[in-house]
Amino acid sequence: MLPVVRARLKQAQQALGRTTDLLAEGRDMGTAVFPDAPCKFFLDASPEVRARRRVDQLAALGRPADYATILAAICRRDDQDRNRAEAPLTAAPDARTIDTSTLTEDAVVAAIVAAARA
Repeated sequence: MLPVVRARLKQAQQALGRTTDLLAEGRDMGTAVFPDAPCKFFLDASPEVRARRRVDQLAALGRPADYATILAAICRRDDQDRNRAEAPLTAAPDARTIDTSTLTEDAVVAAIVAAARA
C-alpha cells in the first residue's frame, strides 16, 4: 500500500475509534492503528492449518486449489509482512495471542469474549 494511502486510512480509522466503540480486525490494528486499545488479540495459526482452511474455503466455492501452492503463498506473505519496513506484522506487547490451529470458530469467539470480560 502506498504510504500516503496508508496514512490517510489510518487517520480515518483512528477518527472513527475516537467517536464510537468498535471492533477492528487487521494485521496491524493493535500495533499501528490502535496501539492504546484496551483489549487486543493476536490470532494465529500454523501456515499448514491456514493453507488447509483456504483450500477448503475455495473448494466450498467450487474453486479447487492446490494445497502446496496455497501454503507457499501464505509463507511468502507471512515473510513479507513480518519483514516490511512499515508496520511489520507482530503481536502488540499487550495483546493476548490465541493460537487457533486446533480451535473451531465458536471456540475462538468464546476465548475472546471470556478474555474481554475478564
